[in-house]
Amino acid sequence: MKGRFIAILVLLFKIVIATPALLKNGEPSQYLGNNASIKGLPDLISLETARELLDQIDKHDKGCIIEFDEKGFEYDVHPATCGYGGEMYTCTLSQTILMRDADSVTSIAYDGKRIITRLYGSWSSPYDRRTFKNQNEVAIDHIVPLYEAWISGICRWGADKKREFGNDVRHLLAVSRTSRDIKVHYAPPWYVPFWYACEYAKVWIQIKKHYDLIMDYPGEYNSLVTALNTCES
Repeated sequence: MKGRFIAILVLLFKIVIATPALLKNGEPSQYLGNNASIKGLPDLISLETARELLDQIDKHDKGCIIEFDEKGFEYDVHPATCGYGGEMYTCTLSQTILMRDADSVTSIAYDGKRIITRLYGSWSSPYDRRTFKNQNEVAIDHIVPLYEAWISGICRWGADKKREFGNDVRHLLAVSRTSRDIKVHYAPPWYVPFWYACEYAKVWIQIKKHYDLIMDYPGEYNSLVTALNTCES
């Protein structure tokens, strides 16, 4: 009987260790690793700056015909650190963006090594104005898609530059999984979110200029001009 009692205690101990802990009623801290301290994209440029940079982006075709290598961007493969409820946890880059862009984070689940396994809260997708309470319905979008960056010139850069682009939080945004899947790798004019056209265009221009990417699609320039005009309406 004594041996059975000890065995039960050992089993219960293993279950407690293996089961993710749930931290409730905390407030999401700022996203660590950059200067984003509020919900949404950091360092969003002004309308005036966006228009100036748009005219500076190279419009000539110097794109890339090298086979696309998504793994070279190393997106979300390195651990990050997240703050929540006054405590520090190991997390992924995607989770930091989910925390940054959430309307609220009501709780987190984490394992025995303090690695976050799941977030609970509410998210509003700026692309389609839908709200979700299930993390699985939210995805992280590269505003300038990896494939678009590749064919626009980043294929010629070294590993460090590709990794920087792939994990640049200035154009990572939590949106509905549906809208992200509809967008895939399309560039303006084939995809500009109607409800988010102004901000989308600003970020697109900022990122393309920063990484010296070309405007390789017919109509890309004109569609961005149109999107910027919505900033004033």
